[in-house]
Order: sequence, then structure tokens, then C-alpha cells
Amino acid sequence: MVCHTVCSGFLKTYFSLKTSILKRTCDYDGAIEYYGKAALIYRNRKQIKEAAETYKKVAELHFKNGSYFHCAKQYEIAAQMYRDLKDYSQMATLIAEAGLLLRQNGTPDSASYVYERAAKNLEEPLPERAAEFYERSADACEIEEKFHEAASQANNAARLWVRLKRFDEAERLLRLFIDYTTRGHVDSAGATVGGFSDPSAAPKLCGRAVTVLILIKLYMEDEVAARKVFNEAVERWRFQEAEEFSAVRRLLAAVNDMDKQACVVAMKDQCFRILDLDVSFVYLSYCYSSYNTIAK
Repeated sequence: MVCHTVCSGFLKTYFSLKTSILKRTCDYDGAIEYYGKAALIYRNRKQIKEAAETYKKVAELHFKNGSYFHCAKQYEIAAQMYRDLKDYSQMATLIAEAGLLLRQNGTPDSASYVYERAAKNLEEPLPERAAEFYERSADACEIEEKFHEAASQANNAARLWVRLKRFDEAERLLRLFIDYTTRGHVDSAGATVGGFSDPSAAPKLCGRAVTVLILIKLYMEDEVAARKVFNEAVERWRFQEAEEFSAVRRLLAAVNDMDKQACVVAMKDQCFRILDLDVSFVYLSYCYSSYNTIAK
């Protein structure tokens, strides 16, 4: 009975899309309806792969019909099906299509949500794609001047790049986070949520990002670059007002003096110990290497 219903739907779809002398245009609405019913039947019967493929067909029909928003939403549904099938590569491909369609057709807010939700699902299986989607989400937030949300997404992307030891990308995203944070306006909704109405909020929020940037440079054994980041942060981002300032300055001074004991004491500061797990790996790796290097 179910098979008959699906086949009947596909047959009706065929005739909906068929043109003739008397029928100049395809009946996309009819085809979408029949394919949509077939997709739902597959989904209810737990035939996930067939459902995913059919939802993709529905998306393609919406695109041909000029309904780009609905096309994107169908791609998103299909992507969820592929997630359940653990076909994360196909999921990422469809999310990229959906997000692009939403952005190009005037709904960046929806695009940001689609990117963010997909990124959370892809953090473990495809961390690189997850980082890319977090950055796209940040970019979409920026379009609507939602700087607080944009900063949050940039931070998520930076965290993943640190985990992957892609430090150039991590630095770029951390700097993007700082840029979004400092661009928050007092009179914007995002600024109110993010706390930017407090003049000291921006340097406080940027303090952690600056600390991570400096730790990355030290981890890469580039003490000169670490000092440059520190000086830049003081000049541009009021790092001297951040809670991390004193501890970071002590650490850099200890490294410069090659003072093992001072370095050990500096790295025990609370601002280093509360870093998230991905950044903590860099911190702990640096601690271990610094003990050995300074001891020599």
C-alpha cells in the first residue's frame, strides 16, 4: 500500500513536470506537493536515505520555481537526514548550499542559525567544516550588525582551529573576535546584551583572546611575536584594563629573563587555569616545554 502511494506520487510528479503544446509550463507546485508527500512517507517508515534524496528533489524543484527560501529549508531538512545517516560530508555540502541561498536572498539571520546549528553537529566528525560554518555564521551576523553574536561565533571557530593546531587560522579568528567586540555600539541591542554599554566591558572581553594569542606565539617559540601582540593589545585594545594583563606581563618578563621559577609562578595564575579545554592543551604544552627550555 505504501509502495503504491509513493509510486503514484512519483507518477503524478512526472505528469506535473511534463510539458506539451497545450501545457507550456511545468506545474512545479504540484510536483513539490507529491514529492513532499513521498518524502514524508519515507521519513515515517524510517527509510532515511530515501527520505533525504527525496527532500533534495523537493529543494531542486523549489529552486526551479524561484522559491529560494523554501529550497534552502528543504536542503536543511535533507542535511538533518544525512546527519542521522552519519554522512557528514553530504550534510556539510547541503548546509553550505542552504546557507548561501539564505544569505543571497536577504535572510542572513536564518543563514547564521543554519550555519551555527550545523557547526555544533560537525565539531567532532568534521571540525574544519564546523570552524568554517562558525565563521560564516559570524559573517552573517555582522551583516545585521549583531556584533555580540558575531563575536561568539568567531570565538567558536577560533577554539576549533586551536584544537586542530591551525594557529594562523586561530589567530585570524581571534582577531576577528576582538574586532567584533570593539565594534559593538552602545545604542545597539547586541551591545546591550554583550555588555558594551560598560566602557570597561570591551577590554575585559578582549583580554582572554589576547591571552590566547600570546600563548599561541609562545607555544610556537616566537617570543618576539608574543611581545608584539602584547604591545599591540595595550595600544589598540586597552589590554592594561583587562584582568589578565598583570599575569601575562609577568609571564612575558619571566620568559624574557629565562627565569624558571618566575615562569612557573606566573603560569599558575587563575587566568591561565580557567581557559577552555582546547586552549588549555596549548597552555599545558607550553608549560611543559618552557620548564625544559628554561632549565637548560
